[in-house]
Amino acid sequence: MSDSITKYHEMVESGTFQSRSEHQRSVQIIVEILQAAKKAKLRGALLRQVLKISQDVPHLTPGTVFQMAADIVKVDELCNIKRQ
Repeated sequence: MSDSITKYHEMVESGTFQSRSEHQRSVQIIVEILQAAKKAKLRGALLRQVLKISQDVPHLTPGTVFQMAADIVKVDELCNIKRQ
């Protein structure tokens, strides 16, 4: 087993390992949505929706805003069509 895997297991067992934070999960979601929008050639449309949603409902988290915008623009559906 490599040293990094051994160190990981030691950290998990000792309780010093911390799982991803809410912030890290949100950033990961945003990155995945942006990558899908780029593949579907919808990045501009996505970002316009992000700005609109964030102005209309300013209390939402950035991750939620990006998810809502991606649903409106249908990034996933169009990205999947481009892959086929």
